[in-house]
Amino acid sequence: MNDTAQRFLDAYARGEMPPGGWLFPTALQQSRLDHSEDSLARLDHLMDAILKKVRPTREQLFDSEPGRNFCALIAFYLVEQARRRTGAYIEWFPREAAPQVLADGQTLPDEPFARLFARAPDQDVVFFPLGWVESRLMGQETPMPAADYLDRSVARIERAGPVHWWEGMQAVGELAAWQMIMAKGGAVLPTLLSAAKPRTFIAMGMPGLSGSLDDSVQQGAEQLRSNPDGARWQVLSYDGWLDGPNGQQDAVMLVLQTYGESPLALKMAFPYQPATAGRQLRILTPVIQGANQPTATLESLQGALWRGVYAMQWPDGDSWDQHREEGARARPASPPSAPGPVPAAPEPADPAELARILDKLRASFALRQQRMSDLSLASVLAPKPDWMGPSDGLNEVVVRQRLLLTEGEVVWGALVMANKLLFEPGTEDLPALLVHSPDRHFDARPEALREVGQALFALKDTVPADPELARLAALITGETERSLGLALPPVLCSRPVRAGVFMAYRRHVPTGVLRGGLFPVLTHPSTPAVMMLPFEFWPIELIILWKEGRL
Repeated sequence: MNDTAQRFLDAYARGEMPPGGWLFPTALQQSRLDHSEDSLARLDHLMDAILKKVRPTREQLFDSEPGRNFCALIAFYLVEQARRRTGAYIEWFPREAAPQVLADGQTLPDEPFARLFARAPDQDVVFFPLGWVESRLMGQETPMPAADYLDRSVARIERAGPVHWWEGMQAVGELAAWQMIMAKGGAVLPTLLSAAKPRTFIAMGMPGLSGSLDDSVQQGAEQLRSNPDGARWQVLSYDGWLDGPNGQQDAVMLVLQTYGESPLALKMAFPYQPATAGRQLRILTPVIQGANQPTATLESLQGALWRGVYAMQWPDGDSWDQHREEGARARPASPPSAPGPVPAAPEPADPAELARILDKLRASFALRQQRMSDLSLASVLAPKPDWMGPSDGLNEVVVRQRLLLTEGEVVWGALVMANKLLFEPGTEDLPALLVHSPDRHFDARPEALREVGQALFALKDTVPADPELARLAALITGETERSLGLALPPVLCSRPVRAGVFMAYRRHVPTGVLRGGLFPVLTHPSTPAVMMLPFEFWPIELIILWKEGRL
């Protein structure tokens, strides 16, 4: 449906309408939805005016073609704003396409607003902007300004990492395909592709005419290092060699460098067998030779890589697949060494400040719970992971998310231990262990709760004589028991504290990585399940403390 979305946006920009028209055409044009930041306030004014003066019915909006077109235009506009702000690759789909495009375990809400949805496949984020339109025009809940909806959408896109990682990886694919076209013709020259000129392949000199191959490659390497144009990413490619089991193999070498707060550095080799008399070019399996990010992150970039490969048009009806070795796909680099435990915060947050933040969070989240719509829930409910079997005790955590989000109480949770992959960027949702307490004593003393967790972790690989401690030691040491609400004995804490395994869903974590040992969790007396409060509901002060490593 990407073409449909673009046709709607283009028609509006020209002052026209699609077949069937749309409601409120004059008011739409007067709102000047020109993709500026100011246009978001004008969009809010438009929605408020329609609700106040017209109070449209569901039949007008959802059962008539002009109504559906109007709602779709606003939805397309909001997502296009998110795409322009982030540069993310976003696709549109009708409801019936969901089984083919959504990850296993993901389903669409059975609501009218899910008839259209957008997806950022690189980040595995799904958007239901029609729900925002419905909530604004039906007056169902406290209005969310368009700017806030956009900010939340951008935050979800950028949670897994800077979008220019994926942009750069797509450029790697495009440049690899370009060089294979050149290899078919017999010449692979050092070439640079940059975000500053993403459609221009820049030759780094002509080896043999303006210097040696090494000189041209060094010139390109200096371009990557200095980044004179301030580009978000650059990719250098040149002809080289890959050492394999059968000796050296011709290979197109590609070096990706992104820039900014979290740079990605990566080197790939695309080996090939040159065309000779009686044999066409043969593209072999590409190999990632080095990167500064873990395997899980590299795997999440593969879709962008192959999107770039297949975006390149070959001449004369030829294609990558006509030359590709059967089964050839990129192999991520070996994972880096395992990280250590979560480091202690170098400058811990002030306990009084944390108590104030928790009070503020409880008050604001209680209001959100009163107005929690199906749209709001759909945006934060996490799916059951593929690895979770039907008898896994963590199923209780998955199915109780709705209860916890709508009726749960916010308390501090202190991390005891977690799967090591959660301490680095990645895509896996994995279990972890925390301690929590209903006792308000810990509101301003979260460090005391953390100390209980540390005492619990100290039992790992021990065999205490005390039966209660022995059970806890077995839980910590085995790392597979799914105890969800285990009361800790008085020897560890005189106040009521429970230990529980929970699901660390990356979509609920700021930046998608466990960077701190303290965070708000949701509990409910009817279930031992607990869950991390999704960061969309956190006050900005708490998010900043998390990102600074002070929790």
